[in-house]
Order: sequence, then C-alpha cells, then structure tokens
Amino acid sequence: MYDPETAALIRLTPDLEGLDRDSLPEKLSEAFAQIVAMRMRLRAGDDVEDQELGKILREVRRLAFTNEALVSVSPERENRVAAAFVAGTAHQLYFNAERILSPDAPASFLGPGSISPDISAMLLFLVADATADAGEIARRIRWSTKNPIERALITALRALAQGHLESIVGSAPLNRASVRRDTSAETAASALYLTILDGVRSLADLMLLGDGDAPEGTDPVAIFRHVKSLCVASVEEAPDGWSVGPISTFAGPFHLASLLIAVAGDLSKSAVVSVPPPQGLDPAKWRANMMRIAKSRPYLWRNHRDAIALGYLEPGKSAAVSFPTGAGKSVLAELKINAALLAKKKVVFLAPTLSLVDQTVQAFRRSFPSSKVKRERFDELGFLTEQDDLPEILVMTPEACLAQMSFDASVFDDAGLFVFDECHLLHPSNRPNDRRAIDAMLCVLNFARWVPEADLLLLSAMMKNTKEIAGWLEDLTGRTCLALSNAWKPTRQLRGSVVYQKEGIAALRRTLTVEKRASTIKGVPVSVKRAMGARPLGFFSLKQTWATRAAVDYVLLSLLEEDALLGIGKARDDSWYLTPNSGEVASAIA
Repeated sequence: MYDPETAALIRLTPDLEGLDRDSLPEKLSEAFAQIVAMRMRLRAGDDVEDQELGKILREVRRLAFTNEALVSVSPERENRVAAAFVAGTAHQLYFNAERILSPDAPASFLGPGSISPDISAMLLFLVADATADAGEIARRIRWSTKNPIERALITALRALAQGHLESIVGSAPLNRASVRRDTSAETAASALYLTILDGVRSLADLMLLGDGDAPEGTDPVAIFRHVKSLCVASVEEAPDGWSVGPISTFAGPFHLASLLIAVAGDLSKSAVVSVPPPQGLDPAKWRANMMRIAKSRPYLWRNHRDAIALGYLEPGKSAAVSFPTGAGKSVLAELKINAALLAKKKVVFLAPTLSLVDQTVQAFRRSFPSSKVKRERFDELGFLTEQDDLPEILVMTPEACLAQMSFDASVFDDAGLFVFDECHLLHPSNRPNDRRAIDAMLCVLNFARWVPEADLLLLSAMMKNTKEIAGWLEDLTGRTCLALSNAWKPTRQLRGSVVYQKEGIAALRRTLTVEKRASTIKGVPVSVKRAMGARPLGFFSLKQTWATRAAVDYVLLSLLEEDALLGIGKARDDSWYLTPNSGEVASAIA
C-alpha cells in the first residue's frame, strides 16, 4: 500500500514501548484492509463483529493521540514529520472504521478545552507534507456551531488544507465584539481563537506572496507562540511541598496553536512562491508568475521540489520523468514550460491521441491565460508554413509533428522546449503494421537535429528504464539530462485480488464433471448453475506492489459472508468448466 519512501518515513516515527516500527507500514495497511473488508460485509447486510472492529479502533486511536501529542508538545522535534504522518494516518483509519458503526460523523469543533480529532488530523497531514491527505480530510469536515469565530476559523483551516488561500486573505475581518460569549471563560477562548485566525491569515499571505512581498510584520509563528503564552497561567502560589501551583489552561487554543507552529514551519518549504528563478530569467517576472500559480496551486509536492533542487528548471537541462499516475508530472511540465516562455522560447508539446491533444490545450489555456496556445491544424493542408508564426505553445500528436517536419521544419526554429507526454509510445507494440513507435522515434530524432539547443522533456508513468532513456537523450543533445524516477505518490491504493479456497474450487469442478456425465440435455441445468457457489476472499498486498513472496506481506480477508455464484463455460469438446463470473461477483462486492 505504501511506496518505499512513505514506508521509510513511517518507520522513522518516535520509538514507543511495544511498537514495532519496522512492521508499522504493513500494520497500517492491514488495518485499512480489515476496515475495507468490514465495510463491504456490512453493506451486504452481514453482521460485523464489534470486538474485532473495537480492537482496531483502540490500537489506531492510541497511535493517533500519542504521536499527535508528541508533535504538539515539541513542534520542532526532529522526527515531527514522521510522527505527524503516522498520527494523521491513524486518525484517518479511525474515522473510516467509526463510520462503519455510525455513518453520521460527529460535528467538528473548536472548544476551550479541546479541538475535534478531524481538525487535528488535517493539520498533522500538513505538517507531514501530505497536502493531498489534508485536502481529503478537509472535505469531510462539517460543523454546526453558530459561533462566528469558530465557524470562520474552521473555514480558514479547511481552506489552508485545500490550498484555497485567496479565500482566507480575502475574507472580511470579524468584529472584535463577536468574541463576547455567555461566560468569561468562553469569551477568553473566543478571543484566543480570533487571534489564531489572524495567524492563519498571515500564513496564507506568506504562502501567496513570499517573504519579500508579504505585509510588513507578517509572522504567523510569532502570533501562534503569543497565543500559547496566553493560554497558560498560574492562578496562585505553589503550596508547601509542591514544585508548581495550580495552573489555568485553555487546552483547545493551546493545542491548535502548537500544531499550527509545526504547520507554519514546514508548509513554507513547499510554497511555490519559494521556487528560485532559473538562471537568465528576470527574477521579478518569475516571482510574478509563481504568485499567479500560487492562487490555484500554492503547494509543491516533495518529488517536485527534489527535481527543482537537481536543476530541472535550468535552461539547457533536459529530463526523463517517470512518476506514477497522479504524482504530478503535469505540474513539473507546466513549471518547465513557464520557464521556457519567460525565456522567450516557444514550446512544442506532444500528446499521443487527438482527445489528449484537446484536453491538454484546454488545460494549458487555463494555466497560461496570457499565452497563445494552439493545437495541430492551421490551414487546409493542416501544416504551418514559413509565413505562419509558431504559437507560444503548440500541442500536437507525434504523427502530426513528423508530418510538419517533412513539410516545413523551419517553423520550429523558435522552439526552446520539446515535451513528449506518454513517451512510452516510443516502445514498439506487438500489433502488426503499427508504425506509431517509428513515427514517434523519428519525431524525437528529427526535432533534436533541427533544433539542437532545445531542451527535451519525456514524461511517462510506464517508463521503467529512465536512466537509460536519460543517457540516450544526453548522447542525442550533448547536454545534461536528468533521470527523475520516483515511486512516491501523494495518495495510496490498497491492491488486492478476489480469490477462492482451493479445496472449494476443486470440489465444484468434481461436481461439474459428475453432473456433465449424468446430464441428458444440451445446456447446463439451472440446478447445477445454482450449486456453483464459493465464498470470495480478498487477498491484499500490504506493500505498494506485489513485491515479495513473504506471507507476512499479505493478508487474506473475507469480503462477503455468503457465497457468490461462479459461472460455467462450455469447451469445444462440449465439457463444462468453471469461470470467475467476474461481472456478477464484482457487482456483489461493489
């Protein structure tokens, strides 16, 4: 379930008594698999053992609150990212399990003495640089409070997690008189939360504008520390024999401010406005572009930052990028395109099909509103001529690009960046008379020969020989080409297969053989079809891929408490055989 990088992060969580950190990624995956299986069985109308579910809930809740406390008490601790990710994940597992027994989740809240765990989990994921998980938790947060300060702060925290920062800084400031509540303690808590809201607005300003352009005096961490200092006070001197006297605390605001100190310290590293300008580009123009991007996508993922640190955006550097689907290859491409446009270079972008060409054009028109973005087809012949200007971004299929080169390659003279999305098309298929790989290869070779100074960017989720491809591009261009291959994903998938007990399947096959011999009709009797029931099980991998043959890396769970009917096929020799009946079985599970 967890990619190697995330699994390694989980194992760095604080060492606790009785906790096996080495197997923790697999334990969390197994808990998720058990919850998934229970949810399937519950929806099918089966009884779910409360005892089994309760054990899972107790274990993950202990893990969640312990690690959350460690992050809150020491937000600068060295392993805070690992502790925050484990705490957020454990909270998430608890929420999923809790919804099995109680579909109506309790409302989120910010009280004088505590804050709801879903708000904590959302912030913990931000500390852990897991913005995708934070956004998922944010979508589930619901509140029923009529307190305007509590409602405004929860709204701002959700927006922070989802990257909607403009809605935070653009919201109308609350009237200070709105802090007044029925009791002095409630009024004090509201005042503290209102001050925290000021800190969240300051943090949003920093993430949108950066240190250089944020309003003077913008320091969210200082605001959160000030709140913490106001939350704790001694109410009288220590009695004889006591080291400290009674202490009055507002634990809810104190805890929220503590988590936000950790958020502010780590979230700024992922700010898109913090990306330094590549060499040769106007820093002011680059900063303006990053601020524009930050309005819709303020955070960069860790694989983006790693690529930028290696010089990915620098002119003269090509790259072969192999990230899993959903890991942000498009974001990397847009950053590289942005650098090329600011350098007054044109961009040629290849997509393998006409439908992807259309989708890409629409996406780029949103991402680059001031640039001219066009797709292939210009005049009746469908080609550009020397009288035509190459648009700033031209999106086309490899076949169209190769045809354009054959007609008039000089139109590409101003291109500074060549992007080939889904570049695994270069690999030949087994289909007869399929020339697509040859056309794609000729397109790359001819472009590199015609525009030798252009950077090349090859993207694919199915490129397994990234280093080899990067080395080939270095030979082709005579310049550096980065091999960016990273299995990390911002989200996780639990992979499993539907399986059946071997003995049961063998018994059904014997029954089929006997019934076939005894049958006097042409088709399969209905009574035989109804007898082909077997209990579907889920065989889940606890790692990201089916990487090992070790039994401890897998878990076998019941998906349904009743048998599912398998199918019966007829062979050419008129014998009967079992089929998975996958459509019906999948429907029953879904």
